[in-house]
Amino acid sequence: MVLDNGLALQRFSELEEKIDQLLDSLLQLKQKNSALEEKVESLEQTIKIKEDMEQKYIEEKNLIRSKIDTLLNKLDHISETK
Repeated sequence: MVLDNGLALQRFSELEEKIDQLLDSLLQLKQKNSALEEKVESLEQTIKIKEDMEQKYIEEKNLIRSKIDTLLNKLDHISETK
């Protein structure tokens, strides 16, 4: 199949346009991917902070429960001695 110069140039022009579109799409996808990676990192940090806060809350709750139990035992002991 022999193409004349005009048709060959047109095909190359079409091919170049399609390649440019693909490169634009690739760039947009890379930018979206980068933004999503940043969002994931931010959300992971938020989760870590909340997990730390939850752990501190659990520890504080256990400490309070322990102190209440100790006080109740003291009260029971006082009640028993009277």
